[in-house]
Amino acid sequence: MSTHAAHHTKPGSREDGKRSQPPRLRPRWDLWISGKPTPARSGERFAVHDPATAEEICQVARGREEDVHAAVRAAKEALPAWAAMPATQRRDLLMRVAEVTREHAEELALQECLSNGKPLRDARDDAMKSAEGFAFYSGIVDKLFGTTIPMSPRFLNY
Repeated sequence: MSTHAAHHTKPGSREDGKRSQPPRLRPRWDLWISGKPTPARSGERFAVHDPATAEEICQVARGREEDVHAAVRAAKEALPAWAAMPATQRRDLLMRVAEVTREHAEELALQECLSNGKPLRDARDDAMKSAEGFAFYSGIVDKLFGTTIPMSPRFLNY
């Protein structure tokens, strides 16, 4: 039996026992197009409500067909530069996504918890797993050489 217990801090508390401010949720969220927050072309927004209290927790841009087309165009325009980017630079960018996700994990978890009722503990785990995914893929970006591994007669891994 271990004598070391895992240390878990509660929302709004710090390791030194003093109260800290819980993360502030942004009241407005836009679409992410061309590497920046972008309002919906229609200007429409919809409210996200806490399912436990029905309280409005934020407003989100309502993406419509024209926004999807704009996002697809932006992705197509970005692809040549991404494809030409050295693997080490792609690695660094993916690791930065992991770092920023970790930095905002509490805010992301709280937003997830309030918007759909998921337990905060699980939402925190999800945020950290997301960061771990980006970190993992940043680590293999410069190790992929276009080969495939036959896993079974019908499946390949690469």
